[in-house]
Amino acid sequence: MGSLKPKAINAGSIESMVRQLIRKGGISRQKFGNNYTIQTIHGFRKWFATKIKLNKNISYSTSEALIGHKSGLDGIYYKPDFKTQLFAEFVKAIPDLTVDESEKLKLQNVIKDETIKKMESEKDERISKLEKKLEKVLRMLNHVE
Repeated sequence: MGSLKPKAINAGSIESMVRQLIRKGGISRQKFGNNYTIQTIHGFRKWFATKIKLNKNISYSTSEALIGHKSGLDGIYYKPDFKTQLFAEFVKAIPDLTVDESEKLKLQNVIKDETIKKMESEKDERISKLEKKLEKVLRMLNHVE
């Protein structure tokens, strides 16, 4: 049996799901005119923008591009490649954008594992270089005797 093909979802469907989750979650919102104290979809955009802008590893121009803003001359001249440059910058913000604490811990573990592997590789390379130097010194000493 084949797998089901995914279907596209539109913004209206997402907004409907979020509203349903708000109701089921018991989140109270007050309505003032046409606005609510807690927005549904735009609230996610504001939260995303705040997290991106607070990340010191992401430049202002890049944060604006990630949010979808075209500000000043950056909107004209700053054209990062989405698949490589912009995504690489987005990856820097993933820990800040992760809500579930267990996912943050998993991500921290992956980063620590990568750091350990890198350090072990550097250590092994350094040991190898030192062994070669030692062999060279021992050969030189044998020739002196």
